[in-house]
Amino acid sequence: MRFWLIILTLCFAGCSRLPQKYTPEELPMDAPAHWTLVAPGIAGKHDLLSLVPTPDIDHWIDMALRDNPALRRSLLEVAEAGILTNQVKANQLPSIDLSIDAQREKNAASQSTTNNFSASLTTTWEVDIWGRLRDQTLASEMDASAIEADFEFAKRSLAANVLKAWLSWLSAIKKLEVEERRFQTLLKNSEFVQERYVLGIGDILDLETSKSDSEQAKARVAGQLETVQTALRLIQGLTGSFKPLEGLPDSWTQVAFPSLILPAQVIGQRPDLRAAYRRIQAADALSSVAYKNLLPSFSLNLNINQSQPKLNELLTRDPGWLLLGQIIQPIFNHGRLKAELEASESRAHQAYWSYRELLVKAILEVEGSLSQEHSYAIQYASLESALHYAKSNQKEYENRYRQGLVSMLDLLSAQQSTFDVEVQLLDVALNRAVNRINLGLALGMPIKSGA
Repeated sequence: MRFWLIILTLCFAGCSRLPQKYTPEELPMDAPAHWTLVAPGIAGKHDLLSLVPTPDIDHWIDMALRDNPALRRSLLEVAEAGILTNQVKANQLPSIDLSIDAQREKNAASQSTTNNFSASLTTTWEVDIWGRLRDQTLASEMDASAIEADFEFAKRSLAANVLKAWLSWLSAIKKLEVEERRFQTLLKNSEFVQERYVLGIGDILDLETSKSDSEQAKARVAGQLETVQTALRLIQGLTGSFKPLEGLPDSWTQVAFPSLILPAQVIGQRPDLRAAYRRIQAADALSSVAYKNLLPSFSLNLNINQSQPKLNELLTRDPGWLLLGQIIQPIFNHGRLKAELEASESRAHQAYWSYRELLVKAILEVEGSLSQEHSYAIQYASLESALHYAKSNQKEYENRYRQGLVSMLDLLSAQQSTFDVEVQLLDVALNRAVNRINLGLALGMPIKSGA
């Protein structure tokens, strides 16, 4: 009768369907084979640091990787994930418990005292016949692998952010120099107009206009100086430093173009995509665990015990022992376990679409950066030409103003145009440099080759 009961419960458990797997076995069929835009004729670089040919910046990258608080916390999360994986692996091993008791009892009638010493060794081992414990271990390993990949992506992102913050600081310094030249030029204009006004050959409107423009330029200098300090504080935050930064490379360098790879290679090189893929595998493994929780579990229990009136006799006498095999089949909580199976499948499905969302984002990030590279190249060339014409125009207006052929407003307009184009050119140069670093990150480039 008991045998048939076991068979019936096994059939009852078998009625539940196997969980669906969502881990992609191949690359998405709709992934592009090539990029829409390609920058021809550019020798690319293969790691983030090689994009910026400034050896001294390596020191600041290393400082950030060593002292950044958020990255240090992520490193501890990686270590914790490894510990938790070892904890889950231990479930596949037998558990052993040792108990030693001592008891002393006095008989009130006979006034005699008796001692009793006992020792018990209990071993329990679940036979992983369905592979449930193995799936739990696999899920934990995939989670740990995902956290490691997240950490690697965080390192690369931090290195890229340090490079971008440093370039922003250099650009802010260059713009500060432009604003200081603007201020000095307008201040000289104001002094020149005031001298003419005192001599009675100037106009009060020109004087007020020149003073207004020089004061505005002074305000821009103050604002740009604060922008420089803000950029420095950003670098401090990234490097985890309270102290003022000293020794930062202060010369602008041309950021190189990354070496382009095919979309399929990007999918394999980006750590965040690897992390998302590992999370699908972990979720699929947990779905399998939820399914196998519906099946009977098999365990062996061995109990070895000994009880003697003297402590030294515990190890000299043969102990008693009991070996018990157990089969446990969930029945009354079957609905709860089945609901957990459905929920775990849903989580695996969600993990797949999270991966898919990140995959689309990754491909479009590269496409977007390539498109921006094309746009910035046109903008930069046009602004270089515009700056050349603006400088020529400014000289012509300066000569004409001295001859009294144009007004102060015309001269100020020509000067402001020149400085404005210089600032625009610096902005485009910075945006182009930052875009190339973002492109390298989007392509899954490491911080250093071979790292």
